[in-house]
Amino acid sequence: MARRRRRSYFTGLVTDLHDLRGQPRTIAGAGWNVSFNETAATKTYHEGREVVLSAPSWVAAQRALDLIRAGLTVIRSEPMPFDADEQLIAWNEEEPEVKDREAFDAQRTHGLRINSVPMACLLAARASTRREWHYAVIKYRFSVRLYGAFVVDLDPFRSRRHLQLSRFAEDHVTFAHAILAAYSAIEDLGLELRASRGTPSRINNGREWNPVVKKELEDRLSAAGVALTEPVLWTIRGSGTTVHKRRPVPVISPARWAGGLMVRDSHVALVDAIAQADWFRDKIAAHGVQRLTPSLSPYDVVNVQHVARRLIMEALGLWRRWQGASRRQPRAGRPRHSS
Repeated sequence: MARRRRRSYFTGLVTDLHDLRGQPRTIAGAGWNVSFNETAATKTYHEGREVVLSAPSWVAAQRALDLIRAGLTVIRSEPMPFDADEQLIAWNEEEPEVKDREAFDAQRTHGLRINSVPMACLLAARASTRREWHYAVIKYRFSVRLYGAFVVDLDPFRSRRHLQLSRFAEDHVTFAHAILAAYSAIEDLGLELRASRGTPSRINNGREWNPVVKKELEDRLSAAGVALTEPVLWTIRGSGTTVHKRRPVPVISPARWAGGLMVRDSHVALVDAIAQADWFRDKIAAHGVQRLTPSLSPYDVVNVQHVARRLIMEALGLWRRWQGASRRQPRAGRPRHSS
């Protein structure tokens, strides 16, 4: 069977030239390609390049753009300001079919220029090769769109006040479902905690790991290329909620910026972080409302999302590459979740 001829589609997504340094100029996904070109959209952006997709159909191009958009959320680890990425639509002179082409073309002249685009394209290309990876990345973005904290709101030195517990049931439901979506992404990667009534994850009244369950999880993580020795950053603020007192996370060491009662950010072993995320999902977020549900904090959501993000980037072979790129860029204050 002859292969379908590919067509070019503009996206309105623009990257800076400095972001292209060290990155491939053409990126191949499953059934589509990305190139970074000078186009009409880049005329308003000095030294910018637009993401141009080559795909056999508009549906294929839009699927690729949706995945790139989700990849941006993974790389940036925070929501897009003002939902700016919602406007991204793959298009050319004939597609998609719209009633008012003139109005559509006028709207398409407004692009989105943002950093990390090439790496997001690379992440999307790798995720496109497996259905489970594809859905894991999409679920991560869905989780962050339900609730996601901006990096500046997590900075202990710049935030005027820490994120508080909410008194409203709508927020509690939002937090719970954001956790469910993030943990579901971990399940799509095949890196979730696997235990049962007959083989529980904890023994001795919950005081220690069941070594059988822990080893099985570590084996799957190692097979996926995940570095077990690299800890996870766990954001801990304030004196502790009911949730934290019920199940405190095992801490390896405090973060270098931690201090006092209000900022107790810490490094946690990856398997312990996954187990904590599983506990949030199973004992609080899933099923009907639980007694602990009102005690879910924004930081609980962020921590589970961080575990999902770390595992997505590790599974796709981009974690260390992203760390190297982020360390070359000067940043002030608290680092993004990079350790």
